[in-house]
Formats: sequence, structure tokens, C-alpha cells
Amino acid sequence: MQEIPADVGRVLERLRRDRGPKQSDVAEALGLHPSRISRLETGAAQPAADEVVQYLKVIGGEAAALYSDILAARWVEIDRPDPWHPNARALIDAMALLQRLDEQVIADPALPQSLSGQAQFLRARLLGSAAYLSNLAHCIAFIGKIGDGKTTAICFQTGLTRTSQKQPRDLRDECLLATQRSRTTLCEVTVRGEAAERGASAIRFRITIEPTPNEEIYWLVREWAIDLWGHRTGTKRSPEESRGLSIEVERALRNMAKLKTEEVKLTNGRVESRREETEMTKSAGSVEELQSAIAERLQLFKRIERELVWTGASEAEGRNWLKKTYADINLGNAPTISLPARMTVTVPFAIMPGSPFEIEAIDTKGIDGSAIRPDIQAVLDDTRYVPVLCTTLGDAPGPHYDTLFGQLADTGALRQFEERAVLLILDQEKEALKVADDATGLDVETVEQGRRIKGAHARHELERRGLGDMPILFFNASEDDPRKAHQQLLSRIVEIRKREVDRLQRLAEAVEALIENRERESAEADLREVVRHLQTVVEQIRTLGPSVRPFFEALLRQIADRATHQKSLLAAVTRAGSWWNFDVYHALGSGAAEDANLRAQEAVQRILIDLRNLAEDGKYASCRKFLLALSESVEAWFESFLVAARTISAEVCRPVLSEAGDLWARCEADYRSGFKEHVRRHLKKWFEEQAPRSMRAAIEEGLQRAWTQKLIRPLEKALGTVATRNDVFDEL
Repeated sequence: MQEIPADVGRVLERLRRDRGPKQSDVAEALGLHPSRISRLETGAAQPAADEVVQYLKVIGGEAAALYSDILAARWVEIDRPDPWHPNARALIDAMALLQRLDEQVIADPALPQSLSGQAQFLRARLLGSAAYLSNLAHCIAFIGKIGDGKTTAICFQTGLTRTSQKQPRDLRDECLLATQRSRTTLCEVTVRGEAAERGASAIRFRITIEPTPNEEIYWLVREWAIDLWGHRTGTKRSPEESRGLSIEVERALRNMAKLKTEEVKLTNGRVESRREETEMTKSAGSVEELQSAIAERLQLFKRIERELVWTGASEAEGRNWLKKTYADINLGNAPTISLPARMTVTVPFAIMPGSPFEIEAIDTKGIDGSAIRPDIQAVLDDTRYVPVLCTTLGDAPGPHYDTLFGQLADTGALRQFEERAVLLILDQEKEALKVADDATGLDVETVEQGRRIKGAHARHELERRGLGDMPILFFNASEDDPRKAHQQLLSRIVEIRKREVDRLQRLAEAVEALIENRERESAEADLREVVRHLQTVVEQIRTLGPSVRPFFEALLRQIADRATHQKSLLAAVTRAGSWWNFDVYHALGSGAAEDANLRAQEAVQRILIDLRNLAEDGKYASCRKFLLALSESVEAWFESFLVAARTISAEVCRPVLSEAGDLWARCEADYRSGFKEHVRRHLKKWFEEQAPRSMRAAIEEGLQRAWTQKLIRPLEKALGTVATRNDVFDEL
């Protein structure tokens, strides 16, 4: 048995409780005093190895036997799992195999370089898969258009509801996160469950706030003041050309500034609403004076609280506190809280009961126009996230996702997205009964029938977009059991982890083949021949192919996209390119990734085809498992290269464009009808005629370096052919 872990008592106690024996029963079987068992379980005393072994024998059962194996294993670079870990057995096997690989292969000082490269490659991949499985944290991120019912669905699926006495039933009153028909949530919200401490009599609800920087709040006030001033001067703009804020942000700022609305009865009997900011605009001498007056009333210097906590004995009271406090923050009515940029809600219960995983749920900021945003991209990039694309029954699968799907395809990320994502259709009460039967033209008779028809339509549309294998789920907050939705979403996490378990098994087979064949001269000769062939290919693809598409083309395309709002583009222009709902640098990064994908496709396909052909060639049977593992890794390395390409372009362009004040001023000056086209032309001209050549050169050099570091060098390391080189693209 390896070193006894510090938390062994906690595990032993749970094993005993799960099996049923009392402490006195275990003490009697072991010939110990009951106080000794109590001290072992509470951690007051650290048991000896033989005590743990005997304790587990007395307890018996599969979990106790598994824990015995866990304690006997050598754990390298990953944490020792509990016996309730869903992948504990796979992790034990991985650690045993890793030990054999280290001792029987890597430790050999006379190991040939080709075998050394293969062994180190397999070791790294084995540890990578084991580390992924060891971590039980996963996040379910809900993405959806404003007003589609996303937040309501999250509340019901995570248990963030309360009992409501309203009749007829009002789902909004039941939800703990402030929900209206649309445009309520100010920012992204993370929901997590936190088990109460053992023996604690009080429970705790907590809201943690990451505030919007004061500079950004003052900028929002500036835009609001300009819009108000425009109304005073009689400047006529269409709703599309308005410079005003979003409904939810303006409402929050009005309440933070304590700007009142007064109902005034006119002489003709009509009632007119008069807003205080309108009266302030009339008396202000300039837009700057108006901006200053509003900003002063916000009293941001007092809004410094970052966490609000409720502690008490009644969970019902805690839920009511959470609903009111969360609504106050969203509406700008919390006097010590600034405008939130991000919030985390922590509740004293599991948000998905019965799950072996550590689940968090994220309510992303609602899609208002384009779904191509940095925050959504972050969700798509993280392999521990399940992206849940929410849509209504009528829209499914959602036209607002089309641009996103297109970008994923262009940047080579569609397959990885499909392997983790879910389409969640949120139908309203009895809405599915209004679906027409394709055969009769009449309304269907059951909800299941209506969902089946809509599901088939959504499946057809997803297949057209290359996403035919994406799961389609339905949820109706007023009628469906959230437990079923829990299981459907958790099953997606299980599928994701099962792919990693399968990968671990394939790697294990490759390691076993390496250990088995390392003493065979013929196997070593086969490997040398395979390596020579593959290294020849590597030399031919060492340099990334020439550019195919301008890296700024994706930006121009996104500007022209009808889903892009003029006000979002204006907000980005006035902030030198960065705005949550339209980010110039994110678009430039996507464009670089699209170009990199086109430039590298032929080279990647060539190496993949060669790897698979060699694997299927019976002459190299001893290398087959290694070649298949290498093929899988090349795909992963290519994906990491494309992610790097996106980052490189954004980082290179940001310092140059953020200082291009004249460019942004020209763009802002053209805020009128056709603004999007004006900005597109300004930016196109700047990139084609005025952008520094050094910027283009830096992007090109960065892409070449990423190609070397993310794909060529790992491939050479696996082949054992890495040599000292002096080119500028080597790793530092």
C-alpha cells in the first residue's frame, strides 16, 4: 500500500455508512475500542496501513475493494480518486500502465531514440487523458437569444425556484433569477451548488459580483447622454440609428442614479410620464454637463461591495432573499453594488442532484444579433463545457446560430463542437399541440407527436449544416420534470468522458504493443522504416503554405451580416474595436484561423493519410497501435494550431488598431443610415492600404511559429527525430 492519504478517515466513514455497520460493529470485528474507530474516521488519529486493510475487509463490498486498489496504486501527476469516482478503475489501470512504461521502457538508458520518442509521446498522451478523467468538474453553458426562455429553463433545471401562490401560475414568480419576458439579465451568471458543512445548523446563499469597470460605466453614461441630447436638439434618427443603451442597461443606470419617473395629469385629462433625465437634459448647458450630472448621481465610490450573503435556518427564506437580491442587482436597486459584469450564485444544494460530477451552470448573456462573440467562443473552446444551444419551438434549430455554425466550419472546429453540444428546444405551455401534422395538415393530438415532428425538422436542418449527430432535447418549464432534463444533460457529459475512456484504452493498447515489441529487432526495424518515411513527409510540410484568404475578411463579413446591429458596431467603434456584442479583434482572430485552416488542410490530410495507410499495412503490424494513436494526436495538434492562429492575429492587431484614433474617429463620424457599410469600407481601406507592413509580417511569423510549435515539433518528438535547429520557429 502506498502512503495513507490524509482524508482516509472521511472515506472509511462513508464506506461504513453506505454498507450499514455501526462503529461498534467494526471495532468488535477488529478487536479495537469504538473510540479508536471514531478517531480514525474523524481524522483525529491517522491509521496504520494494516488497520486500513483490515477495516476495508470488515466493511466489504465493491467500493471497499476498489478503495483498497486505489490505495495500492502509485499516483503520478494526478490526484488519487475516491472509490465513488465514476472512472476510478480506468485511472487505476492507467497508473499501473504508466508505471510499467516508466520502469520497463523509459528507464532503459540504451533505449533507441525512435522508441524513446514513441514512449514519451504515449506517456504524455496517457497522462493527458487520465488528467481529464480525474477532474470531475464540468460546466453546462446555456446559450440563447434574448427572450427565448433560457433563464427560466436554467432556474427549473438547477432547482433555483420557489413555491408561488400566484394564480394562474406564474413561472416568473417561481424563478429565483430575475426573469421577465425578455431583456432582463445584465450579464453572464454562473450557478453552483455548495454542500452545507457537516453538522452546520445554518445554510447559506451567496451572490458574488464582478463589477463593470468604472471607466466603462462612464462610457455608457456618455452614450446615454449623447442620445438624450440628440432628443433635446430635435435630431431625428430611426430606431436603428439611435445611440441609446440597451433596455436592461439603461434601466439599471436610471435606478442607480435614482432618476424618477413622474406621472403628470395634463389639462386635457391625459396622463403623461415625465422622466427626470429628460428634465435634466433641458436644463443642462452641454452634453458634457449632462453626462457629468448623471455620472455624479451614480455614486460609484459607494458601490464597492463584491459579495452578498444570506445565512439562516430556513431554506425557503433564503430562496426568497436570493430572488429579491438578484432582482435588485439586475435592476440597479442594490445601493452598494455597481453595474455587474459577471455574477456567481452559490446555493446550499446540488444543482443537479445525484450527479457524480461537480457541475456548474452558466447563463450566458442573451444573443442580441450575432452569436459570434468572445464569451461564447470561450465556451466552445473549453473541452469541459457542454454548450446548450437554446431555441424556441418555432425557430428550431435557430437561424441566429447560422453564422456561428458557418464560422465553426470555416475554422475547422465543427466536429469538436458537435461532439459536446446539445440543441435544447424550449416549447411553451401546449405550444407543441399547435404543430401541424405533415400528412393531414391538422394540429397534432399529443405533445409528443408535435415534438417528434419539430424534432425531425430540426434534425434535417442540422444535417444540412454538418451537425447531424447533435442531440436534440425538449424542455417545457411549466410541464416537464426537470429530473429528466438533468439525466439527458448528464448523459452528454458521460458521453464526452466515455470518448476519453476509449482514447485511454487505445493508448493503453499502444503502450502494451510498445512493451511487447521493444525487444524484437524486426519491430525496431519496422519502426525505423516508418519513421524515415514520416520524417520525409514532415520535411515537405514543415513550412505553412501561402495565405489563401485575407485575415480581415471575416471581420468585413461580420460587419455586413444582417445579424450585426448598428448600435453594437458603434459601441465597438467608440471603444477602439472592443465591445462584448461585437469585437473587432475576435473577428480578426477568426479570420486568421479560417486562413490557417485553408493553408494547412492539404498538409494535415497528407500526414493523416500516410499514418492510416501505414497502420493498415500488414508489414508494419507492430507499429499499428502507435500509428493510430499518432493519427488521433495529429488531429488534436491541428486543432490547437487553429486556436493559436486566432489568438496570434488578435494579439498582433490589438496594439496597432487600438491606437488608430483617426480611423475610429472617421468611422464614428459616419454614424447614420448605412453606417455598417461605411465602417466596412473604412476598415477595408485601412487594412489594404494603410496597415503597417510590420503587422502583417508579425501575423505571418506568428502563424509559422505556431505551425512549428503546435504540430511539426510534437510530431517530430513522437517520431524521435527532433534535432537542434536554428530556424526562428523553434520553441524557445
